[in-house]
Amino acid sequence: MKIIFTEQPDFEQWIRINKFTYEKNIKDYFASKNILEYDSLLIEKISGSLKQAYEYFQTAKNTSLHISPLLVYYGYTNLLYGIMCLKTGKNVIIKDHGMKIQINDDMVQVGEVSIRPVNNDTGGLAVYSKYYSNNIKLCDSGEWGLNEVLGMIPELHHYFMELYNKNPFVLPIERVNSDSGYLERIIISDERIKKLLDYFYEFNHVKKTYLRPLVNDNYVILRKKIHSEDITVSSLSGERFLQLPIIKNGAEYIPNKIVSYLMALFTLSYLSRYRPETWFPFVNNDNSGEKLIFEKFISLSIRVLPNIVLNELENEEYIFTNKMNSVIETEKKLTRREIENMINEIIGKKKKVW
Repeated sequence: MKIIFTEQPDFEQWIRINKFTYEKNIKDYFASKNILEYDSLLIEKISGSLKQAYEYFQTAKNTSLHISPLLVYYGYTNLLYGIMCLKTGKNVIIKDHGMKIQINDDMVQVGEVSIRPVNNDTGGLAVYSKYYSNNIKLCDSGEWGLNEVLGMIPELHHYFMELYNKNPFVLPIERVNSDSGYLERIIISDERIKKLLDYFYEFNHVKKTYLRPLVNDNYVILRKKIHSEDITVSSLSGERFLQLPIIKNGAEYIPNKIVSYLMALFTLSYLSRYRPETWFPFVNNDNSGEKLIFEKFISLSIRVLPNIVLNELENEEYIFTNKMNSVIETEKKLTRREIENMINEIIGKKKKVW
């Protein structure tokens, strides 16, 4: 993780991206990666895509929720496309969005809109998922609820918990340091988290990473297996979360933030562009508070997505921050005795252990 203190985080991240709108910098990058075969068309695609991405994002800052999802979606897809062409040195072929939208006339919340991934070969979602999200293949997964997708985004966790009556897909996690190492713990702050405890350890990636968790009234205590990988994800502020899979057609799916944002943005852009009779009355007259999560989501998208894609480009986790909005500290320091007392308390109360 590399923390960069700056008075203008948005400006700073775009400076680092926009240098690749210049031909010389693109050629220098290719040379550094030993990419020798390319043509002028590829350079124009990269430069043009990144320039358009920047313009879309900047324009979206000054528009309302009526059309901002559409602008941010177009900006994001241009950004993903330009960076993918740059990193691969190839003309990437995408023929459509790779998603279909299903809207039920009797839906109560906008979050009930469904997304169905399609076109595993040249659909935008499929192409970007394979490249940016560990070759995950979503076209056999069936339909995804917009509220499910929003629930996978760490920065929206608290909004999701307030608005939707669904189990969370990301759990805030604390890393507790001691002289002998560290353990991780999940705060049991909601009844829905308690319900997850019945099957939490059955998820494959959780079982692969952690020993059987210990549970008391307040925490789920996680101890990592030797040589296991870190499966937590971070929010923009540096807060850590454990991401849980979504079960679709009997399989576990864990798309990363790049894919989650893409699916949600396409859904909202579709509503804005093709279903104004649904979207515009909602934006103007919503009295449920659901509009707040979409306003937060678009604001986050404008700030977060260039940061995420820059991380992918440079293989580095950047956090751009300033003194007024500093990184959240999610690690706590405990002594060995405090940790032993905590574990003894759990064992003494004979709480459920998986």
